[in-house]
Amino acid sequence: TSATAAFGPTGHYEADLSDVQLAYDGVTLLEAKRLLFKRDDKGIRLAKAPLRLMGAESVCEFSLGGEQVMARLNVSGLRLSGTEPWLKSLPYRLGGQADLSVSLDGKAGAPQLVLRLQAPELKLAHAMFAGVADKALVLSDVSMDSAFRNQRLTWNLKAAAPAGGVIESNGSYGLLFSVDPWKMTLPERREDGAGRLVAKFARLSDLQPLMPRIDPFDGSGTLELNWKMPLGVNSVRGDGLVRFDALGVPEFGLQMNGDFKVQLANGKPTVNLVLHGGEGELRIQGDVDVDERSIPDLRFTRFPLMQLPDQQLTVSGMISASEQQHVSVVSGNLEVVHMRLEIPEPTPKPTSDLLWESETASQAEVKKEPLSKLDVALKISDDAEIYGRGMSLKPKGDLHLGGSLSQPKLTGVLEIASGKIEFRSIKLDIQSDSNAVFSGDPARPTVHIRAARKVGDVTAGITVDGPADQLTTQLYSTPVMSNSEIFSYIATGRPLATLGKDNASDVMTAAEFILGPGTMMQEVQGKVKQTTGLDIFEVGGDSSGGFVRAGSKLSDKMTVTVEQAVSKESTTALTLEYMLTKSFSIFASQTTNLAPRMGLRYSKEWFGSPKAKAAAAKE
Repeated sequence: TSATAAFGPTGHYEADLSDVQLAYDGVTLLEAKRLLFKRDDKGIRLAKAPLRLMGAESVCEFSLGGEQVMARLNVSGLRLSGTEPWLKSLPYRLGGQADLSVSLDGKAGAPQLVLRLQAPELKLAHAMFAGVADKALVLSDVSMDSAFRNQRLTWNLKAAAPAGGVIESNGSYGLLFSVDPWKMTLPERREDGAGRLVAKFARLSDLQPLMPRIDPFDGSGTLELNWKMPLGVNSVRGDGLVRFDALGVPEFGLQMNGDFKVQLANGKPTVNLVLHGGEGELRIQGDVDVDERSIPDLRFTRFPLMQLPDQQLTVSGMISASEQQHVSVVSGNLEVVHMRLEIPEPTPKPTSDLLWESETASQAEVKKEPLSKLDVALKISDDAEIYGRGMSLKPKGDLHLGGSLSQPKLTGVLEIASGKIEFRSIKLDIQSDSNAVFSGDPARPTVHIRAARKVGDVTAGITVDGPADQLTTQLYSTPVMSNSEIFSYIATGRPLATLGKDNASDVMTAAEFILGPGTMMQEVQGKVKQTTGLDIFEVGGDSSGGFVRAGSKLSDKMTVTVEQAVSKESTTALTLEYMLTKSFSIFASQTTNLAPRMGLRYSKEWFGSPKAKAAAAKE
């Protein structure tokens, strides 16, 4: 941009701008060969000038002098792609081509404004579908005429929707508007004004690009609203009807149908929503009290809330929601009449020290949650199952969901009525006294689970106790036996004395199942090495999973080991190691589905008692 300026007496000036270009985020918004500004005794003027607004041919001019104002802006062929930088933060994207004209005339304190918009086609889509072909609501023959005269704003909007649908709106109301001084406000008295909105869609599927989480969205709908000023709930009248031929929520595996009716009169909308899913029904009928912020009760009759292959939840009962003294209250009674929940395999996650700062929420980013209160009774019926990782549990019981939406509290006892644990050769039955006690945090119940294997008159099992994040395990038996004997029965169903090398794989399987620290495992590992003739038998684990390692010394310097990883994708590794010195050894390893490896291994004992170190030094 180049500019020349001339200044005269008493604040007069003339500015001549050439080759003007205004850009934002790499996109050119305005281009003009020349813009001429003048200020003199007659006022401020922008001479009529051709320019380009966002690539569209345009003409503008402006003058303000004395009590008079005049402005013109005409834009032809304005194009929006929906991917412009200034649209990135918006939930919806608008695209298409339009002609726009704006004219302003009259006194600066009470001007007249006329705005006209014509678009042969406009496309509206959710940001998730930005740039996706054929994923937009297409409106054709869009026109809007708006005028401001005598402190009154009027508008008339028309657009054609697909399959004979239509959107129309018109009305007027008082508005205080002036250019000098600048002001745009509603008058104190707003009784004079009215408006109307009509929307008809023969195919609800045309609206699906606006709701990415709902698919399919089939049916038809109409809505007609009329209102008077001042605008409020009591001034709105109208009704609407939507028929859902198919309504799906893929995120929860839901497929529904039904209809929704609404009537607005006397300040209390009356709603009637009926949805059918599977063999069940959800019904909401009654008045919506806007002043008390309450809605009709939600009544469920064997209605599916989740229908995924690994997660299924069907409920019956009632939920009510209202606001009491600025606190949102959700209460009710729900019975879980059907539940199937698969426990997912654990997946490694980065620790907090490996996260970028942008991935950790700061205190400033924590939003203040509105006040709320939960009071919902939950009943788990007999048709419930939790399965996965070799387990199948049948829970039932009565729970209470309290606290708030931001900090829910769950109390009650969830009994594990029956169940099984199967892990390769291990098959255990859940004992009837198993349960999970919730005393607040839903993610931290206190668990008591007993699983056992019965062989003749011998019962051998394991007890898991404690909070969910601090579980402890303990072996038990009837009659009382040593831990290693119990371990043998769990692994093979036979006494420890009968085991041989052929049972090593079963013992390793049991060790994988009961991975854990403590002297109990050390005792079991020692006994297993003795009875199976193995020189090496180790059980351990880290953040990536557990492992079981078994091996035998072929000579004083050569060892062969087999290692089984305990993770989502188990692997087996065979390693042959030859000791060169006390600290150095050479090894060759073959892992399932991987190429062979060879390398040097260095090891050193860094800790130990002074006596042990002295003995090692003498050797």
